[in-house]
Amino acid sequence: MTTHNAETYGTNILNDIIGKRFDYPKSLYAVHDVLRFFVANKPNALILDFFAGSGTTLHAVNLLNKEDGGNRRCIMVTNNEIGEPKEKELWPQGIRPGDEEWERWGIARYVNWPRTKCSILGENVNRQPIEGNYITSLTQTKETERKFSQINFLPTNASLKQKKALVTLINKQKTVKLPTMTQDEVFLLSEDDSYNASILFDVSKKEEWIEALEGNGHITNFYIVAEKDATYKQVKNEVSELMGKIEETIPVEMPMKDGFKANAAYFKLGFLDKRSVEHGRQLQELLPLLWMKAGAKGEYPMQITGDYAIWPVNRMALLADEAHFRRFCKELEKHTEIETVYLITDSQTAYLSMISELKGMKTYQLYRDYLENFRINYAAK
Repeated sequence: MTTHNAETYGTNILNDIIGKRFDYPKSLYAVHDVLRFFVANKPNALILDFFAGSGTTLHAVNLLNKEDGGNRRCIMVTNNEIGEPKEKELWPQGIRPGDEEWERWGIARYVNWPRTKCSILGENVNRQPIEGNYITSLTQTKETERKFSQINFLPTNASLKQKKALVTLINKQKTVKLPTMTQDEVFLLSEDDSYNASILFDVSKKEEWIEALEGNGHITNFYIVAEKDATYKQVKNEVSELMGKIEETIPVEMPMKDGFKANAAYFKLGFLDKRSVEHGRQLQELLPLLWMKAGAKGEYPMQITGDYAIWPVNRMALLADEAHFRRFCKELEKHTEIETVYLITDSQTAYLSMISELKGMKTYQLYRDYLENFRINYAAK
């Protein structure tokens, strides 16, 4: 498929958004079609890309959501590799991995995040609207006129050699295909729908040509050899009346400048100390993870202060001190939009008691759920 061409629909699209910052990105539509194959009927799917590169996957997820109104989410993970050419430039300057000057050239910060942000906003890195349209998997029916061309340089008594030369010349057009001419004919026509053109060499035989055209709706291009304009127009009108307009199914396009109705956040992935988490000293650092686990709705909460927090926009709430559960419950009653609740308690009994009063909500015990869900390299006993 032409839309899967990595240069046209990968490199060119990315260059229009962030400039020449990344070589050989995948075609946006190739990734889009792969995703559509698996999650077209899963509007709330969660897509995880461990090798996100330039960010084509998230871009494709946003396009798919825009097409069908889905709420699919995408988590991209990538390192911040800067590439060998830039590395050779920075190393002699004493700039090393971890330094701000080094990190800002990495693929995550220099390519992936700018692309994500700009494609959502519908503007390039220079704050100008992105030009062009997205080609979607949606289609629409469109009526178009059939194409007619007058050939006035070929004599009426043209030889077979001259006719063949004309057919060869016409067939050099990429969108037109006439059948091969094997013998002298007054018109050329094929019922094979792989040939979309027909030519009339002798206008005195127009009635025979028009009769042969009937029922061959695949013919979209007509060539009429006629010296006089009036003759050409007369034949054209008769053929147009017979054949009617072309009904085409074409892809629906969406302006790139319109962007996407999407929510995105950029985080630096690291490791938290298990004991520090157990003692409740890393709650602030856990908020992005809790936000994602709750569905990543709205802008993620930046901080938590006090004994509990309720974030209506994020549809989540957190109880930091179980001693304030009653007050927490009363506040929750005012916010029916809350779907996910995190409860910090070391007591399994206390946790079970609290969730018995939180009907219809997804509940998680912190920090036990966090530590158990993310443990690796351990053997079950």
